[in-house]
Amino acid sequence: MKNPIDFSFIFNKLLKNSSCIEDFIVHEVLHILLDSEEFTSKAYFDSKSIHLKAPSLIHKLPCGSEHITRQYMLGSMDTPEGSYEDNARVMHLILDQLGYITKEKRQKLSTEKFVCWLGDQLTMNRIRGIFYFWCQDSNSFDRGDGSIAVFGWMHMCMAWENGLHKQYLDSEKGYGLQRAFILLNRWDLVNSSTKGSFHEQFPCTLWQVMEAHIHALWIDVGGVAKLEDLRCCNGGEQQKMQPDQELIQVIMFLCDVLHYFVLTRGMKHGDVDLMEAMLPFALLRFIGGRNSHYTGEILELMQGLAKEWPEDLANFVREHCWLMNTSGKPDEFIEADRIMEEGIKDIKVTHPSKGPKIDWKYLKKLHPIIPLIRIIAEHVEHEFQTFTRYKKHTTPHDIKGIHLLQKTFTSSEANLHKYIPN
Repeated sequence: MKNPIDFSFIFNKLLKNSSCIEDFIVHEVLHILLDSEEFTSKAYFDSKSIHLKAPSLIHKLPCGSEHITRQYMLGSMDTPEGSYEDNARVMHLILDQLGYITKEKRQKLSTEKFVCWLGDQLTMNRIRGIFYFWCQDSNSFDRGDGSIAVFGWMHMCMAWENGLHKQYLDSEKGYGLQRAFILLNRWDLVNSSTKGSFHEQFPCTLWQVMEAHIHALWIDVGGVAKLEDLRCCNGGEQQKMQPDQELIQVIMFLCDVLHYFVLTRGMKHGDVDLMEAMLPFALLRFIGGRNSHYTGEILELMQGLAKEWPEDLANFVREHCWLMNTSGKPDEFIEADRIMEEGIKDIKVTHPSKGPKIDWKYLKKLHPIIPLIRIIAEHVEHEFQTFTRYKKHTTPHDIKGIHLLQKTFTSSEANLHKYIPN
C-alpha cells in the first residue's frame, strides 16, 4: 500500500511494450496472407525473405523431454466451497494431502516457503478474502503470509473473449459478429456462455472473421483482384503494405482481436515475457469493458511482479504458474488452469465413476491416477493414429466460411474497407 503502481507506471509499460507487440501483430497479418490457400507461400518466390520471418520470442520457457510437466492430482474431497469458511477448510485439506499435517511441518512451511494458489477469478477473490479475515491471527501460517494468489490465464482469456463478443456482436442487419455467426450457421454463438463449447468455438470463429477482413484488406491495399496476384511483390513490399483509410470500426475490431491472438500464440509457444508485456493492454481492455474483477486481478499481478515479490518469487510465478507443457514440444504450452479444468472434465465426463459401491473414499483413491490413464490413452492414440488434430487455426471446411465472409464484407452493399466521406 505504501508503494503502489500508478498511472505513469502503467503508461510507461505501454510505451515500452508497444513496438515489440506491434512486430508480432505485423507478423500475424503477414502470416494470414502467407498461409492462405490462394497465396500459398510454398510457391512464393521470396518466401525466404528476412522481412517475413517471425520476430524472436522474448523469453521462451524451456521445452523437451526433460521439461515435461508432470501432474499430480489430489484426491477428491466431499467439501463444499460456498463460503469463506468452506474455502479455508479446503485449503487446509489440500495441505493435509501434501503432507503438512503436524504443527512442526506447518511451521516449517510458513517460515521457509511460499505457496502459490492458482485458479479462476472467483477462487482468487475467495482466497484473498480469507487472507483478509486471517490477518490478525497470531502466527504466519494462520495468517497465510506465505500464500500467493495467481489467476489462471485461460480464465482471463475467457473474460477477454466475453468482452470482444459483447463489444462487436452488433445486430443481424449489421456487419458485426452476429452477422458472421448467421452466415456460418453458428447460432449457438449469438449468446455468450460459460457452459458447453462456447469458449472452444468462439475463438475459432473470431479467427475466421479476422482472416476474412485481412484477406479483403490485402486485396484492397495491394490493388489486385485476388490474393495470388500479390506473389509478384517481394517480401519487403509485403511487409510495408499498410491499410490507412478503412472504417474505424473495422480498424478497432482488428486491433483488438490481433492483440488477443498475439497473446494466445505467445502462450502456445511459452513466451512468458510477451504475456507480461500484454498485461497493460489487457488492463485497459478490462477497464474499458467495465470488468472490475479482472481489472483488479491484473493490477494485483502487476503490483506483485513489479513492487512486492522478491525476484526469485516473481520468476517462479512467471515460469511455473502460468504455463505448463505436458508433451515437451516447443509449441504445445498450455495454461495451468486449463490443465486443471481438463482434470475436472476427466473426473466428470471422460472417466466418470458409477455404481452402488462408489463413495468419496473410493474417489479420493482413484482420481490421483487419472493423469496416468490420460498418458496411456494418448500413447495409444499416437501409436495407432486413432485421433488427429489440425495444427492451424483453420481447416479446409473453414476456408469456405472465410470466402463467404470475405465476399460479404467486400460487397457493394457493405463496402467495409473503403473510405467514404461524410
